[in-house]
Order: sequence, then C-alpha cells, then structure tokens
Amino acid sequence: MQNTIVEVIEKARTRFASWLARYRPWHGDNGITERNLSFQFATAFLDQYSDGMAFMEVPFASTLGGPMHNHLDAYFHSDELDLLLECKVVTDESGEFRGQYIKC
Repeated sequence: MQNTIVEVIEKARTRFASWLARYRPWHGDNGITERNLSFQFATAFLDQYSDGMAFMEVPFASTLGGPMHNHLDAYFHSDELDLLLECKVVTDESGEFRGQYIKC
C-alpha cells in the first residue's frame, strides 16, 4: 500500500516540477500553495485509480457533534483505499521552498 502512495506522490511531484519549470508568475510568487500541492496529488491519484474520486476542503468537527470549523485539504477514495490529505508548504527562515525536507 505504501508503495502505491509513493507512486502517486512521485507522479504528482514530476508533473508539478515540469509545470513550475514553465510557469512564469506575474508577481514574483511562484504559486506553491497548499491548494496547488493537493491539486497535483489529486490529479495523480485519479490517474492511478480509474474508480477514484477526490473531494477538496473536506470539513470536520474537532468534537463529536461540534461545529465544522476545521477542514482537511482533500479526501480521496477508491475501491482499494481511502486517504486523507493535509498539505503544508515547507520553507526555511529565508522563505525559500525546501521540498527536500518532506518525507513520506
């Protein structure tokens, strides 16, 4: 199972890296946001699982019956597995993106 998830992550990483190589931001920000990361994972997941589905910004309550003030970046389902995804952009003190710190 973990190998399958790593394959999806690798597909997402490869696609996003090729897009960033071609992307020319209008205002100096490269656009690496949590939404872009979850979108890339979603497209790779849906490529991998023909029966897959993806829902973004899934609300949940922190207490049973409580208000739905929290959310996960995405929920993925296929007949083979279910995944909850929360993305974070990792930067160092200078604000530089440090994707190599991300572990699976």
